[in-house]
Amino acid sequence: MKKNALGKAIIEIQKGKQIPVSNITRCGVSKSQYFRFVKGESSLRVESFLSLINELNVTIDEFLYIARGYKEDPYRESFRKLQRAFYDQNLDKLQEISLYSDQKYNETQIDKYKHINALSDILISRLQNMPVPSQSLAVIKDYIFSLNLWSHYDLCLFINVMFVFKIDDVRFLIKRMKRDENKFSDFKSNISEQFRLWFNLIIMDIEQNNKNQLLQDISEIQTFQLSDQQVLEHILAKYVLHLKTFVTNGVGMNELNKIQHDLADYQIKSYAGLLQNINMFLETSFKQSN
Repeated sequence: MKKNALGKAIIEIQKGKQIPVSNITRCGVSKSQYFRFVKGESSLRVESFLSLINELNVTIDEFLYIARGYKEDPYRESFRKLQRAFYDQNLDKLQEISLYSDQKYNETQIDKYKHINALSDILISRLQNMPVPSQSLAVIKDYIFSLNLWSHYDLCLFINVMFVFKIDDVRFLIKRMKRDENKFSDFKSNISEQFRLWFNLIIMDIEQNNKNQLLQDISEIQTFQLSDQQVLEHILAKYVLHLKTFVTNGVGMNELNKIQHDLADYQIKSYAGLLQNINMFLETSFKQSN
């Protein structure tokens, strides 16, 4: 992001909120420093910049959203486009994202573009029923296994690629991720991604026909405290509740199918398609083997 974009955002917020410049600069930035910065003529120390943002009464996420022209974070948008293209089985779109992210990485050397390129190539191989490209998988694994702190970005990346990891590796990584759960307990977007990670793990348990581990992971996911705003997570939690009944008592398939149909009606294609396949598996292979 260009410096003048930051300056333009500051001016827009300052004027829109009618905050005197003298109030903004009381954080330790002189008026001359302030005006040079908003014009893109100089930089500020990180501490001064964050103090300035605080005087504008916006969060850093809100500020960056405004500075991008009221647009979503480009990496988060790329994740969403990848998911949509994968569940729509849109190979052309996935290949377009792969090419774009490769070009951006070569231009900027920003690792996030490298990760998106690797992830798109992995998803392309899954749709084509081809072996996962070893180089792309290595890019993701090298990064994921190096983590000692799991941010929202890392959770999103792992959730999208965890199905190509060995189940033992997934559990190992989840144990490492759990060390940071309490640190981000009030960060709602992280709670959502952690919940979906555990939900994906439950899906893997079903595919592995591992009833005992499935029940353990169901117990774990039921400990999540969800807010009223986390609507999708509440729907998936309801699915897990009926799943436990089905696994333990062999009843409740109608309820599981109803939730899958509800997700389809809500146009949540990713999980609607996933649950449709899982419900079919539960009615045949899983039920017969347990």
